[in-house]
Amino acid sequence: MEGRGSTRLALLGALAWGSMAPSAMFVSVQLRSSGLAYSDIGLVSTASVLLSSLPQLLFGHMIDKYGRRAALIKASILIRSFFLSMVALSSDPWSLAFWYVAASLPLSLFLPSIQSFVARRSSPESLGTNMALYRLGGSAGWAVVCLVAGLVASSSSFTVAFALGALLSVVAFIASLGLTDRGPPEDSTPPVEPMRSSATLLSGLAFYGSTFLASLGIGATSSFVAVLLSELGGSPSMIGAVLAAGTAAEVPAMYYGGKLADRYGPLWILAAGMAGMGVSYVFYGMVNVLEALVFVQASRGLFYGLFTVSGMAMSSSLGGTERGGLHAGLYNLVGTLGASSGPSAGGFMSDQLGLKSMFALSSLVSLLGASLAGGGALASRGLALRRVPAGGTRVRR
Repeated sequence: MEGRGSTRLALLGALAWGSMAPSAMFVSVQLRSSGLAYSDIGLVSTASVLLSSLPQLLFGHMIDKYGRRAALIKASILIRSFFLSMVALSSDPWSLAFWYVAASLPLSLFLPSIQSFVARRSSPESLGTNMALYRLGGSAGWAVVCLVAGLVASSSSFTVAFALGALLSVVAFIASLGLTDRGPPEDSTPPVEPMRSSATLLSGLAFYGSTFLASLGIGATSSFVAVLLSELGGSPSMIGAVLAAGTAAEVPAMYYGGKLADRYGPLWILAAGMAGMGVSYVFYGMVNVLEALVFVQASRGLFYGLFTVSGMAMSSSLGGTERGGLHAGLYNLVGTLGASSGPSAGGFMSDQLGLKSMFALSSLVSLLGASLAGGGALASRGLALRRVPAGGTRVRR
């Protein structure tokens, strides 16, 4: 997959992910300003992530069995556009929470569909790079929309910012109409074979276990970064600028992270991303200057980019072409189960210990995940080397 195909997917990623940014940025702030406790906001975030994760394994299996990836991508974006429109039209905090959570269901169909679509059109040597091109488009769109939505919310209201997200989702649907499951890229691309052997089993266990731990920390911290910035006196435009800095840093990290994953193996890059995020979380609890938090968020975005693109490449390698949808669903399920537990845990810890302590504990969880991923990469590499005959080749983990 190259040329116009890559450009189209990057553009679709920018629009689809950008449409999610306004509600992700400001729903928690709006709910907090309406009087909801941290724990209530955490429960809303948890419900949202659960609905975006639990159906993914089923959807991934259906994608592998029946195909129709392009049609499912279009349907998921169209349905999400309706729900995001209802978010913008909500007049009270509980209807806002309801429609925000409901918008997560079509997301659970979109994520495995688009990842399987990209993997289906990638050779084994270009899998990480192609995943990176799609996701860096998403990060670029998210960064731009964070800035724009922040300015819109400052000059008008959160409602107008939510309407911007719904509009972008409609445009994403229009952009998706050109996708097709037929064509030379899929027919001529060598299939990605699924990884097998005891080394692969060890890699898979380390991968999914570490992904859960890292996602737990991501869920806890991401749900309250905007709240932290607001409580430090940040305006909506300042919140948008800080979040945009983090997302902008993801763009080069995803591009080069994909290339590094193709060269050295995705599990190593995954471990590096988790470790870097863990260190970044410490600084959220130490820094009280809004301007300095721009750099903290940017560093977090850099390592999140490595984590995300290497995780997508690793799950697709484990499943290969035939079971790519299933493993894409399993990967997103495990990650979002961790992320769904994070907001509730983060909200409880913040109520009991304070926001700063919550960030410190999240750092420890992410570093534990990095240790598991790195240990799994080392152990599986040793097993793979022992199984390779003289003159043979091995698959990087």
